[in-house]
Amino acid sequence: MTALQRRSSMSFLRRTVLGLAGGLSLFALGSCSERSPTGLGVSTIHVQDDDYSPPAATVTTGTTVHFIWEGSNQHTVSFNDGPTSIVQTTGTFDRLFTVAGVYPYLCAVHGASMSGTITVQ
Repeated sequence: MTALQRRSSMSFLRRTVLGLAGGLSLFALGSCSERSPTGLGVSTIHVQDDDYSPPAATVTTGTTVHFIWEGSNQHTVSFNDGPTSIVQTTGTFDRLFTVAGVYPYLCAVHGASMSGTITVQ
């Protein structure tokens, strides 16, 4: 391979890598916008001392519900059908809803006094 061919090959490789990196950047930006309050397909519930705000939400199929811990007490988000967050005082927990139905949840630490419902249409 001549020096000119090597440079040309490296130039092609560099353009390919930069193109992929640019595409991934646009993908990441698109993912970030989904978390905005007005973004489609995401609903946010705040896990506070000692309640969920709002405790009930109605979403469409394909929506991710994003739980955000705010406060100092330990809590979980525990769904009757299985998915459960860890016990934590800070952090997040996401659940994607793909099937219509009613999904009750509660805090495993506080029981029924700290509960809510996600209705998926």
